[in-house]
Amino acid sequence: MGRDKELPEKIGYIDKFSTPDIAIVLSSLLGIIFLIFVSFGTIVEASNSSVLISYIIINFSAIVLYYELKKLHQEMG
Repeated sequence: MGRDKELPEKIGYIDKFSTPDIAIVLSSLLGIIFLIFVSFGTIVEASNSSVLISYIIINFSAIVLYYELKKLHQEMG
């Protein structure tokens, strides 16, 4: 993401070894803060919920893409 300029310049900085040092440190600190202030059960539930939501979005997108490609194929042939 840093290489593609999808993060702010200071966070997405990549050093000479192609390592996003600042982003790694910030992600680690954020994880530690969650572990300290939020119960483990809440973290697990949030993780499970986010995985399920991403599966729903991916499956919905695949269905829409299938019908769009089917419609395009019928128009062409």
